Amino acid sequence: MNPAESTDVIRLAWQPEAADYAEAFAARNRQRHVGLFVGVMSAVGAALAVLAIIARQPGPAACGIVIAVGFPLLTPLMVKRSTNGLWRRSAALQRPVEMLVDATGVTGNAPVITMGPAAMHIDTGGVRHRWTDLQKVLETSRVLVIQPAGGRNKVFFLLAKRGLADPTQEATLRRLLTS
Repeated sequence: MNPAESTDVIRLAWQPEAADYAEAFAARNRQRHVGLFVGVMSAVGAALAVLAIIARQPGPAACGIVIAVGFPLLTPLMVKRSTNGLWRRSAALQRPVEMLVDATGVTGNAPVITMGPAAMHIDTGGVRHRWTDLQKVLETSRVLVIQPAGGRNKVFFLLAKRGLADPTQEATLRRLLTS
C-alpha cells in the first residue's frame, strides 16, 4: 500500500534513553559494514603476528596479537562508551520526544543527528520529512532508525517503539515507514 493512501495516524511519545542511541549507532555500524573493517584489521593483525613469530620478532608479534584480539573486543565497547559520552554531553538527546507518522510523512521534535568527518552535530529544530524524503529505515528491538535521503547515510533520527500508545501499532508503523 502506498503511504499516501493510508488513513493511519500514529502518535509516538517517549522519554529517550542512552540505550536507544546505542542501538541506533550499532544498527548504523552494521549497515555500514563496520564489522567487515574490524574483521580485516583483525586478520591483518593475526598475519602480522604469525609472520613476526616466524621471524622471531617478539615486539611485532605482540603488536599483531593485540590488533588481532583488540579490534573485535574493543570496537563494541568504544561504540557504547562514545554513545554514553554523547548522551551525557547532549541535553537535546535527553528531552521528551513526540512524533506523528501519517500518510504524508513523519513530523515531530526528535533530535536529528548528523555525522561529520570530525564531529557530530545534533539539530533540535525538529523533524518534517515527506515519504519521498526518506532513504532507509533500520530496525532494532528498541528503535527504528530513520535516514533521510540525500544525507549519504550521515543523517538520522529515531523512533522508539515504546513510544507507541498501543504495541499493536508497531506493524502499522513499520508498514508506513517501509512502503
